[in-house]
Amino acid sequence: MIIQKITGKEQKQLELQDKFYPGPGRSKTNGYIVDDKWSVYITYVPFTGYHVSIGDHRYGLVRPNYITVDAIARLGLFPYRKNYMLYSAGSEVVHFDIKD
Repeated sequence: MIIQKITGKEQKQLELQDKFYPGPGRSKTNGYIVDDKWSVYITYVPFTGYHVSIGDHRYGLVRPNYITVDAIARLGLFPYRKNYMLYSAGSEVVHFDIKD
C-alpha cells in the first residue's frame, strides 16, 4: 500500500483544528492518503488515546469496510487492535477510538 502524508495547506488546517480540540492536553492530528483512495486522519490526545477517521479520498461515496480498516491498521500509523468499534455518524466516513 502506498502512503502519502498530507502536507501544505491541508496540514495547516489540521494544526488549526488541533488548537480547538476538546480534551486534556494538546492534541496532534496527522493526515494520510492510502493507495490514492482512502483519507486517514489520526488525532492523538495525551492521556486519552487516538481518534481515527477513514473515508473515501476522491468522492466520499464509498464507506470503508472492516477488511479495509484492518488493512490500514496493519500499516502501523496507529496502534493495531484485532477489533475496532466503528461508527459512521450518518456519513460515508468511519470513526473509531483507541484508548491508551
